[in-house]
Amino acid sequence: MNGSMRVWAWAGAVAGICVAVALVLVAVLVDLDTGDRVASVVGAVAGLAGCAVALVALLREPAADAEPGIDASGERAVGVGGGVRGIVSTGDNAALRAPDAGPPPPPAGTPSPGPSPSPGPVSAPGDRAIAIGGDLDGIASTGDAATTPP
Repeated sequence: MNGSMRVWAWAGAVAGICVAVALVLVAVLVDLDTGDRVASVVGAVAGLAGCAVALVALLREPAADAEPGIDASGERAVGVGGGVRGIVSTGDNAALRAPDAGPPPPPAGTPSPGPSPSPGPVSAPGDRAIAIGGDLDGIASTGDAATTPP
């Protein structure tokens, strides 16, 4: 949480405590009818403030489908936070084939390794750039008419 958000959080907490104390004082010091009216107005204002805060938070949040720490801003750029198994190509007319035979499967009862975790931010800012944050088990090509041996 950055500094300005922290200030707003503390301001909201202090305001909430002040409103709660004021409502208790109104309930104790004045009649029930007046307390009911004051509580209704305060509740309506609090509801509107909650809607405003939710709207601001919604507009400030990054898109839900955006992967944090991955930047593939160049034209036809590819950024992958974890590992890749297969083919990644940004070129034209690429005739790529996946490797024919991989390593043999592990013996029964041996746990298979999971996907590579993302080590951190991945950036592919240039045109046709490829950035992979984990292991590459396959082919990555940025050229035109790239081929692999049969």
